[in-house]
Formats: sequence, structure tokens, C-alpha cells
Amino acid sequence: MPGSKQRPWAGGGAPTIFISDLVAHMSFPQAWMIDSNWAPVRLEHVRMEGSAGVLRVTARGMRNGRFNDMLIDVNSVTTGNVGGYAIEYHKGGPIYFIGSTFEGPVGLGQNTICYSVGARFHNRQRKMSGFIREGDKLPEGSFFRHTGQQVTIPYRRWKGERIIAGTHERIGFVQLPGTSGARVHEMNESHEMSVNIPAGEKSVVVKLEGLQRQPDSNYRVLITPGWRAGAVWISDKQPFQYTINFDEPAPKAGGKMDVFLNRAGFRGKLKP
Repeated sequence: MPGSKQRPWAGGGAPTIFISDLVAHMSFPQAWMIDSNWAPVRLEHVRMEGSAGVLRVTARGMRNGRFNDMLIDVNSVTTGNVGGYAIEYHKGGPIYFIGSTFEGPVGLGQNTICYSVGARFHNRQRKMSGFIREGDKLPEGSFFRHTGQQVTIPYRRWKGERIIAGTHERIGFVQLPGTSGARVHEMNESHEMSVNIPAGEKSVVVKLEGLQRQPDSNYRVLITPGWRAGAVWISDKQPFQYTINFDEPAPKAGGKMDVFLNRAGFRGKLKP
């Protein structure tokens, strides 16, 4: 307070790393586009290409900062750095992914909380190539290996050796080695409807039109019939329709079924 000999402390934390509207290419696999020891990171409309990592947050300065990390429409065309990760995140978080696409796994650390709204992963099984300086060694167990070919790097007046990445058995959100307890919360895409069943029918085809149409048949259907329909099951499940079957036909006045369609949501804890 003014005139006071005491100065109350109200720490503000580190400045936020904010990058937007950027296209980057990196061919050095031991590099990261963003390498932070704990400062909050916000990336918007960023595209990363090549053979390096997109983001590493080591949390050496502070395990949990005061501000969240957020990636909005970050699209990486890289299988990851020498460890094979597109992102390594060692903080507790939370970290938010909104509409991003990755070709390599996103590694989460000890008890990290992750929120995902529309993050997608493509496992194209391609081997990205890159360079390291002549004579440099890759870490033991690296995701990359030497090809033995030495070339002069364009626009850099030094000779380097070509390297090539391996392929991932699985991608997505994964638990970093030596850690446990990371949790992923995903947006639960769902649609609710009531389906009218004509009298005497023992099956009905439900059309998925407009925004209800699905990208594939990997969705779930939960059904509550309005009469004692006996066993109820789904068949002929397609992106644009599915068929509900039931043992007991709809009553003379017709029947109704409440239907809830959803896709995968909260994943729970990741395996160490």
C-alpha cells in the first residue's frame, strides 16, 4: 500500500509464449519449435512440418504454473523428434487442444490433465527424413537413424548427415515413460432423438441426416423403448443410418424409442 513499509507479494508468473499464424519447417530432429521450462504457451493457427518436435514443456521451473497451456488449430506434419513425440508435456497442466491434427504421439507427464476438443491423429506410417551436423550422434534409442549419406544443407554453409525416422505402432495421447496418472477429457459428440415405430414392426431404419451424419461407423447407440420390446440390438450401422431391431413388435397404437448416439468421450487415466 502507498506509504507502507510492507510490500505484499502477488506473483504474476512468467510471461506467456504466444505465437499465431505461423508456418515452420525444421529438419533437425533434436530441436523443438517451442521449448519451455514452464512458462504458459498459447499457439494459434500454427503449422509445423519436418522432422522435429512441435512443443516441449519440461516444467523444470515450476510443476504447475498459474496459467494454462492452449493449442488452437495447431497442425503438425511431423512424426516427432528423436524421442518420437510431436509434443512432450511434463507439467500437471491443464493443457487444452482445440481442433489440432498430429502425425506423432502427444506424450503427457505425471498426473497431467488434458482437455481435447476435436484433436485428431493420423498414423500414416511414413518415414520423415532430416539432417544432423556431420559427426553428431543421435541419442541412444532415438526414433531416427543415420542413413550414412553426407550432404551440404541448403542455405546453411555446413555439411550434414541424412537421417530417417522410424514408424509409430500407435499414436494419440500417450503416457511418457517413467510417469503415470495422466488423464484425458475429450468432447463427447452426441445426438438425441425419439424414433416413432409403426404398429407391428420389429425393426426400423434410422436415418442420420445433416449434422447427425457421422464420419464413420465407429459410434455407439443407446436405446430406451417405450414398451416391453424384449431384446433390442443394432445392425447395418453406417455413417448415414443404422437399423434398430427388437423381439416384440410395436403395439397397435405404434411405439416410440428414445435414442442417444454418441462417440468416445472421457478416456480416463492413460497407461504408464
